[in-house]
Amino acid sequence: MPSRECRPGVPPPPGLPIDFGISALIASGLLLGGYHLRKKREDD
Repeated sequence: MPSRECRPGVPPPPGLPIDFGISALIASGLLLGGYHLRKKREDD
């Protein structure tokens, strides 16, 4: 049985890219939610 030092290392899992697309999606969701809350408050 080979020792641990002889075995090739396991590559790390790929990371999830947190780029402008995710930021824009979160921002647009917040703006849309705020718009709907404001519109609902005006209707009451």
